[in-house]
Amino acid sequence: MHHPTFMTSTIDRRSLSLSMIVLFGMAIPTNAQFEKPLPTWKANEQDVAKLGKEFSDSKIQIRPPQKYQKVDLETSPEIAKAGISAYAWTLGGAFPSEKNLSVALGPHSVPSSDAMNEFVSGMKKSFQRNSESIEFGEVTRGSFLGVEARLGTYTAQISQKNVLGFYLVGIDKVGTFTVSAMIPSSDASPEEIKLLKSSMLTFKRVE
Repeated sequence: MHHPTFMTSTIDRRSLSLSMIVLFGMAIPTNAQFEKPLPTWKANEQDVAKLGKEFSDSKIQIRPPQKYQKVDLETSPEIAKAGISAYAWTLGGAFPSEKNLSVALGPHSVPSSDAMNEFVSGMKKSFQRNSESIEFGEVTRGSFLGVEARLGTYTAQISQKNVLGFYLVGIDKVGTFTVSAMIPSSDASPEEIKLLKSSMLTFKRVE
């Protein structure tokens, strides 16, 4: 997990590229069955109470961290034609920023476990092409909002800064959803990480 037009340098564009890859890297799903029940992910109510005000429009609801402000993302014609909607929030509204929360909604796809695996695999390859250096953490399977989802982490170097990133992806009856967040490693205290993950887990569609 996102306003005037911003001119960015090559380094600035790189610093935003990982978030955009998470946002727009949708996969083509196939059919699969779960082998066993998955753990259910949901935000802790006590942690949610420490977040900022809820954002809501005709498509989504989410509670960004305290002091995060929504910024407008320029959407390319290709992205718009593909039916992808994007949202972003950054600390204090600075843009681009290594401290951000992003949400993307993609067009309808058939939910499946294989689709999630394919998505994560393609996303990792895109990360490697667009970062100075990157290491991936464990990707876990879980149930989120009633559908299978994937939660993963990575560490990367962007504009000579070390960052820690998280992504939550799933496919529901409406389409694909991707919630991602990034924070400089120097700011990644256990409390900051816990609240950032809680913010991601407050995402839901507006029916």
